[in-house]
Amino acid sequence: MSTPSGPLVTIIVPVRNGASTLRDALETVAAQTYDNLEIVLSDNASEDDTPSIMKAFCAARTNATYVRHDRALSALQHFRTMIASARGKYVVLCAADDKRNELFVEALVDKLERTPDAVLAFGRLFVLHDGGRSQERAFPFENAVSPGWRRVLKSARLQCFHFYGVWRTAAIQRIEMRDCTYWPDMQVMMAASSLGFFVRDDRAILYYYEVEKSREERARDQGRTAYEPNYRIHMINTVIKAISAVDGGLPLACLGAAFLGVRELRMILGETRLRVWRSLGRMQ
Repeated sequence: MSTPSGPLVTIIVPVRNGASTLRDALETVAAQTYDNLEIVLSDNASEDDTPSIMKAFCAARTNATYVRHDRALSALQHFRTMIASARGKYVVLCAADDKRNELFVEALVDKLERTPDAVLAFGRLFVLHDGGRSQERAFPFENAVSPGWRRVLKSARLQCFHFYGVWRTAAIQRIEMRDCTYWPDMQVMMAASSLGFFVRDDRAILYYYEVEKSREERARDQGRTAYEPNYRIHMINTVIKAISAVDGGLPLACLGAAFLGVRELRMILGETRLRVWRSLGRMQ
């Protein structure tokens, strides 16, 4: 057996009841060309076949470990707990329904090693939909040449796919993740963009499975309504705290919150206009 080379990378797979897609996701983890890995499979009190799938995967690999949480954590608590225990110089977060190409870790670690000031690396993005459709999505997230306020502005406009890239562990462990009912990964990405810049390597590909739900459906799953003000205000508040906690400073934190608030206001106006048009259509 060859000796692992390069810095240690921790791959964390946090799952709750993900048995229907987990095997395929783990196959892409096992197929990585990068060899200096520790793989941590974290079972968040699953009630399906997730534990048996994880245990079988770990039994076949000396670098894989199974962790069981007997009490279900929130998604963000789960991520926070496992990230804190990561031993690698770099860390990768993998969802139970996403896939990566074989070069994903190797290419992005190489990019980060050659760009020591970057906090995160990502690559190409393909979005998978029900029915097997796959579509590449333009995702211009790279912000290596931008000042901090521009990086924060850019993050406020993006979906948070880059959360599932390769992180510099020391950077993501600095970010204080707080529970938030609405887009909890937004606070992480905006804090990260204030902490440093992101880089891209197109040799790496993420296949992201998108659950197609309306805003109302996502809110209802959390016992909320999509239009109540506190639903969005809570997210904006966590962004201010997250940016401040990484020494981004209160002015940058407030600026980031303002960027996010403007975006959310535009979305609210668009949703309101759509509801009005639908109501008028039913009246005709």
